[in-house]
Amino acid sequence: MARASFQKPPKPIEISKFLGINEAVGETELEVGEALVCDNFRITKDYKAQKRPGHHKFINFGAGNVQAVAYFTIEGKDILLTCWNGQVYEYDMSIDTDTIEIADLITEGTVTIIGSITDFKTSIFWFDSKIYFLNGVDYKEYDGTTYQDVDPYIPTIALNAPPAGGGTLFEEINLLTGKKIQTFVGDNASTLYQLAETDIDADLLVVTVGGASQTEGVDFTVNRPLGQVTFTVAPGNEVEVSIQWTKVVAGNANLVKNNKYAIAYGVQNDTNLFIWGNSDEKNIFRFSGILRANYFAVNSFVAVGTDEFAITDLEPQYQSLLVFKKNETKIVNPEFNPNFAQNPGLNRFIYPYRDLNNAVGNLAPNQVRLIENNPLSLDGFSMWRWSSATGVEDERNAKIVSDRLKLSLQILDLSQAVTFDNQNDKEYWLNIAGVVYVWNYGNDTFYRYTNITATEIIDIEGQVYFAGNGNVSRFDREFLADGEVLGDTIPCRMATGFYDFDSLEYRKFMTNQWVSIKPHPRTELDIKFVTDIKNEEDSKTFTVRYVLMDFDNVDFNDWSFLTNLNPQPQRLRGKIKKFTYLQVIFENDTNNEELTILKLLLQAQSQGYSR
Repeated sequence: MARASFQKPPKPIEISKFLGINEAVGETELEVGEALVCDNFRITKDYKAQKRPGHHKFINFGAGNVQAVAYFTIEGKDILLTCWNGQVYEYDMSIDTDTIEIADLITEGTVTIIGSITDFKTSIFWFDSKIYFLNGVDYKEYDGTTYQDVDPYIPTIALNAPPAGGGTLFEEINLLTGKKIQTFVGDNASTLYQLAETDIDADLLVVTVGGASQTEGVDFTVNRPLGQVTFTVAPGNEVEVSIQWTKVVAGNANLVKNNKYAIAYGVQNDTNLFIWGNSDEKNIFRFSGILRANYFAVNSFVAVGTDEFAITDLEPQYQSLLVFKKNETKIVNPEFNPNFAQNPGLNRFIYPYRDLNNAVGNLAPNQVRLIENNPLSLDGFSMWRWSSATGVEDERNAKIVSDRLKLSLQILDLSQAVTFDNQNDKEYWLNIAGVVYVWNYGNDTFYRYTNITATEIIDIEGQVYFAGNGNVSRFDREFLADGEVLGDTIPCRMATGFYDFDSLEYRKFMTNQWVSIKPHPRTELDIKFVTDIKNEEDSKTFTVRYVLMDFDNVDFNDWSFLTNLNPQPQRLRGKIKKFTYLQVIFENDTNNEELTILKLLLQAQSQGYSR
């Protein structure tokens, strides 16, 4: 048997950069610092492993999903809007309170119910000084004072018509309302005025002559089947006559209200509101009039490809609009409307599309996120980043960025994902089945957060909030547990690959290990060394603990009376024998401790040839 003294000492293992999960290679092929498992450890900007923040309930509603959550400043108020159980709640964020139960929040005046809404998943968005709500059934607006159904814009469909009818075509009818206006020019002789529609509705007409209001039954009569208005006195020569009437076309309003999603987009500025997600028009997006969320002209729509597959998202990039379907992606480049010069009542621009990628699309509705100006979509079992390799705006390449999560993602239905761009930490979150799969695009690492089930995730002034089943919760770095103070533990676990110390041919033994952790008021780390001959269940746990003198964490049994805030290396002296491969497992499963792992150093000696 060869003696260790004749053998080259194994190369030490030093982990000073933690690199997150890599499932793209085998467990013995991982780079030093990469992990098979990295749960509830986030990788910091300088590649240290840090326990994720906890989340506490911010509003507790009760059973049933919170269908929307959004934050705005309107009329000088900072408000959090939520939709739950058919009601819309406004939370005054300027009020400092520890109350979380919804009934108590209403009683103390922190929360106000501003109105009702169908209990469906709802999009809440800002457009031109108002807040809007859209969920496939309802289309509501809120100006900070009044919450109501969207008040439709009434288009003027023709201008300067003679009494016999006609005139210059102007605006198209608005799908949201049967009301429309036609203006005429009086001739001082005609009393009968012919409208552009017949069989008009029974609603009273709104009529002015020379700006003066007229009263139906007094100043004029109406023949509704023929669409004719007869004045008692003929309007004067060159006098403007304005007539507003109603004729509702069944189903028109639903072409707007049945959509579920919206985004602002336009040429140079976000001047139009684009909507999609109507199951009856699943390949169609519609767009509003300029700066008018209450005006959707009947012909302002685009059918993208066939109706076999639905549009799942729209995402602006540069001056273009990417249209994601379940099976493909198109690109829209606005063009000047050739009819606008003759009719300035039309939309100034049209939005034709062309093919961008016929093989890659997006599965999760309304979940494409713009990550550092590059859309990130979900297709197949992967995250796809859309970027330009040439610097030309109209060229995009779709590239998979999630290979290191391939084993985790391939068992998931990504159409159910909820995504979020945590810009403050440069993290892209993909939440599904209680787990957040995180791509840290700042340092290009992957890891997972558990015990998070969200219907929507938002950022409020750099702090992350998420809506879930019956509550809205808030993350905070000061929270060391989930749910509440000393609530559910946050189970942190990281498992490295199996290392052979660059000496596969030798069995090894190890008696010295050093680990450095960041001092916190209370922190500890459990470490296990798993080998090819001893599994995790049989491996000894080594615990590194550091407790500062801190009266916020009073437990005299644990006090070390240490006050040094500098990084603290500790020697473990674990005796690990007769191994060829070694894996390190880091754990912390507590509800009152912080943890940041800075560095690990392992030194081994040879112990004869491997079998």
